[in-house]
Amino acid sequence: MAAKIGYRDRKQKRGLATNLEWFHAGRKWRPLLGYDLADEEKALRAAEAVKKILEAIKRGEIEVGGGTTSRVLTLEQAAQKWLYPTLERLNRRDQKRPKQAMEHLAKFFPGPMDEIGLESVHLYIAKRQAQKAAGGTIRREVGVLSRVCSLAKGHKAIPSNPCDEIELPEEVVRERIVTPEEIMIMRDESKRELWRVIVSALTLGLRRSKILSIETSSIKRDKNGQRWLEPGVSASKLKRNPPRIALGKWSTWALLEGGVVPISGKIYRRWAQSRAFSQSFERLIARCHKKHPSLFDDLHFHDFKHTFSSVLSGLGVPYLVIQYMSGHKVRDTTGRYLHETPEFLAQLVDASSRLNAWLDDVLAEKQTGASATHAVND
Repeated sequence: MAAKIGYRDRKQKRGLATNLEWFHAGRKWRPLLGYDLADEEKALRAAEAVKKILEAIKRGEIEVGGGTTSRVLTLEQAAQKWLYPTLERLNRRDQKRPKQAMEHLAKFFPGPMDEIGLESVHLYIAKRQAQKAAGGTIRREVGVLSRVCSLAKGHKAIPSNPCDEIELPEEVVRERIVTPEEIMIMRDESKRELWRVIVSALTLGLRRSKILSIETSSIKRDKNGQRWLEPGVSASKLKRNPPRIALGKWSTWALLEGGVVPISGKIYRRWAQSRAFSQSFERLIARCHKKHPSLFDDLHFHDFKHTFSSVLSGLGVPYLVIQYMSGHKVRDTTGRYLHETPEFLAQLVDASSRLNAWLDDVLAEKQTGASATHAVND
């Protein structure tokens, strides 16, 4: 006869976790029942969990007689077994982003996959929204979850895919542009190294992670004395990097002349941790918004990239040059005729010069780029 059904509470960061405590068929069963449950709900869920276990034993899906592991894989195990080999077999170039998504998913869904239901997926979406994750990020993560569940269903590891009935949050396309007034205020409120990163974002058009990973070895000088930044090939098919970026006065100052430049390694080595930089930037924006309530509303670092492309367009830079400088995939037809000819490289230098002249006007700075430190708090 089966032992008496019980449960046990444990305090965790997420709340009061309740686990089943039931000894049956030579082993102890302790699946998670939920968090912050009322006593009546604990008893109800415990009874439901026991019923599922007995049904799974009857179907032969769970080993008994002293075994400790369910035959139903966890989400992480299923990804290792089916998802990652599939990505390699299909020669998917960007395998890093699905694995990054799994880091969040595996923490939220640590148990067997047959415990993942429609309600738990909704809870995951709500949690990521509370963490201010972008709608597109949440959609990609749930997409990875759905892919793993589909593979598990195809291998008959689970009966159905709970993500089939999920209504995902809409992905909002941001159109926020940083205004000249906001740029001037950030210059006055930023410490020098943070201001250098902001200038890099405005003049290079790169994402935060790529800017923080720039090394001195990526900066080259051609026979004409023109400096170029070669960011390196991106692992993503969506978030590409331009093969080379012409460095003008402001971008050269931001990368090389703003302080002590390391002989080798990362230029912005102070921001080795991306999260540390994000916190500093968020504090800057909060401080600026407090002093100027009509400005800096909902300003993200990625908005510098949108500003970069918009300013180039307003300056009359050809569309294909903007596409190249932004790292976006060029259109199939016109892209066949886009080559790094001397004429095209000259267009890149010209576009960089126009951008630097624009930033000169914004900051009303008529001296050399190196003198910009006079306007920055040390």
